[in-house]
Amino acid sequence: MKRLSRATFESVYKTGKRAKSNNFSLVYTLSRDNRRYFSPVISGKIINKAHNRILVKRRLRHIFNDLLKNNIKMIVFVKTDISKINFNDLEQEIKTILKQENILNNEISI
Repeated sequence: MKRLSRATFESVYKTGKRAKSNNFSLVYTLSRDNRRYFSPVISGKIINKAHNRILVKRRLRHIFNDLLKNNIKMIVFVKTDISKINFNDLEQEIKTILKQENILNNEISI
């Protein structure tokens, strides 16, 4: 799984499909190559400590690396401080968002 470049990030942000939950906002689109692109975005206003932001980014990368099996470009905006949320609860919330958007299990409909 690779990070989105600046130009790709802007194009996905402008043209991508959106999904929301209590803690996240997702913006995603299909990728033309056989790679997955993923970029988590966490503001310093939401999570003040850098080590907590890094912890959340690592958790998100791990969860999405296991769940995303498609050719997809995805941006995840974190809306609340999720550094204190249990990993399993975090994973379950992400799974429900992905199921609602038909991204899970290779069923993308963009």
